[in-house]
Amino acid sequence: MVNTPKNLRAIDLNLLPVLRSLLKTKNVTRTAELLHMSQSAVSEALKRIRLQFNDDVLVRVGRNMVLTHFAHTIEEKLDSALKEIETLTQAEEIDLLSLHREIIIATADCVIVALGKKLIEELRIKAPNVHVQIINVPETHVLELERGEIDFIIVPEPIVEGNTLYKEPLYKEEFICIARRGNQKVSSPLSKDEFSKLANIGYRPEANSAIRVNRPFKDGWVEQLLVPHFTLLPFLVEQSDSIALVQRHVGEIYSRHFEIDIIECDMGIAPMQVSVFWSEAHQNDAFHRWLRGKFKDFLADDINFIP
Repeated sequence: MVNTPKNLRAIDLNLLPVLRSLLKTKNVTRTAELLHMSQSAVSEALKRIRLQFNDDVLVRVGRNMVLTHFAHTIEEKLDSALKEIETLTQAEEIDLLSLHREIIIATADCVIVALGKKLIEELRIKAPNVHVQIINVPETHVLELERGEIDFIIVPEPIVEGNTLYKEPLYKEEFICIARRGNQKVSSPLSKDEFSKLANIGYRPEANSAIRVNRPFKDGWVEQLLVPHFTLLPFLVEQSDSIALVQRHVGEIYSRHFEIDIIECDMGIAPMQVSVFWSEAHQNDAFHRWLRGKFKDFLADDINFIP
């Protein structure tokens, strides 16, 4: 046969893995075993390969099969091309130590209180060249997440809406009160009515904030002090007789580092499911998959996870 050039569309690409194996084994029976095909199917494929390439590819010399000159010229190129194609269907591998990336996470202070320490430690050891920027939820928009401009939003589920978004539930969030350790004016458990009679410190960074601790029972009382930064609460509570309403995991962290007691209370606020959201643009991003899988590990010491 005389080989002539062919257009790619004229070639049955399904035959190429069979051709690669035949070029390596020079044996129909062995190729059938390796590819889990019948011997007759491989023989039929060889016939079609010869027709498509207008070359015998394998010829018998005595008791052995040998490659034609054309087969020799394409063997290395074919193997290299198929390996490149196969990488398209395999999971992307990442070298965390040499990876340079910037990740933007939109969330609230109450999440970073628990997430931050483990996130810093894990990235320092495993991915030291990854830069993470934390931004406030009120400064972002779901459209930015959908477009892939923001990597993650971590908030209670009702805050984020988007049919194209992916999500992973992280934990259920409930509220408790914190008070200066030994504060005789506060007893546990604390009713909503009792809470309304006590001096209290509220947190509201701005009117459209995703985290507004006083919103469900705003009517009927006014905070003695309203602060724009969540992390101010433990300092102010520790130094006064005022109390504050915070997420349970935040209160437990504060109680370990400040002279603060946790006060059980019933404010009629249903537990909120906090989830991490990301866009379809990042769904198959290998580093995103790795980081998404770590969020619950980062929160494990301070959060009671949902089932």
